[in-house]
Amino acid sequence: MNNAKQLLAKWHTDASTGFLYRYIISSTERLVCHYHDYYEVFLIADGKVYHNVNGEKILLEKGDLLFIRPDDTHVLSYYREESFSIANLAFTSEICDSLFAYLDGGCNVGLLKSSPLPPCVRLPLKETERLIYTLQSINTASYTDSAEKILKMKSVLFDVFSKYFSKYTVSESGFSAWFEYLCEELKKPSVFRESKPDMCAICGKSKEHISRVFKRNLGITPSEYLCEIRLNYAANLLKNTNLSILEVSLEAGFDNLSWFYRRFNERFGVAPRGFRRVKE
Repeated sequence: MNNAKQLLAKWHTDASTGFLYRYIISSTERLVCHYHDYYEVFLIADGKVYHNVNGEKILLEKGDLLFIRPDDTHVLSYYREESFSIANLAFTSEICDSLFAYLDGGCNVGLLKSSPLPPCVRLPLKETERLIYTLQSINTASYTDSAEKILKMKSVLFDVFSKYFSKYTVSESGFSAWFEYLCEELKKPSVFRESKPDMCAICGKSKEHISRVFKRNLGITPSEYLCEIRLNYAANLLKNTNLSILEVSLEAGFDNLSWFYRRFNERFGVAPRGFRRVKE
């Protein structure tokens, strides 16, 4: 992102402790594209918000927990002008190095630091509320006792990384977990039979981000991927059932018979009726 501003730990963390906890309400914030020389974790505590990060635009919502690294260039932007709030904990590189040295072997530190996009996990509602309470408990430490504040902060960070990020992985295919989940969900008849499955609701990402990831990973659009699923399903129905062509079309999610004929012929080089005869 052009014109990104670097935020420095000496201004955005407490000098005596090396960290700073903030509960951010959107109406009070000036949203500026930036990167840091420190780390942070932030939790969407309420609402939805776009996260423009490392060239991608991702829709975040309540329960999304992210780990931001120094080289991540990002800025938040409003989703449909809706308000949002964030629980944010910033901490120095020294604290992060110490934490990861302790956690090494218990979580994939290399992946957490090097993944192209900031590691993100979605928490259930109950866990979201628990973590908000846990983060806010940092402020219960004595204001004048740095040692107590540091101990509280370290216990919170250990809780966050050991409980939520220790199992963070990228699949063997190299695809992110959310993308694989979306692809598998789209293969369910109850989903691909819908005229326009709500992919954003399934995976929690924006339409633009989903499109970019499909193009980058598979070289096709989400619509093309969905059509391929429907056509393969229809081909198997033609081969293995005695359903009529119209019934096959509807079962596969095509509500327009002529459109089904056209796409099927493009994919298999033969009309559905001819395909059935060949298979017989």
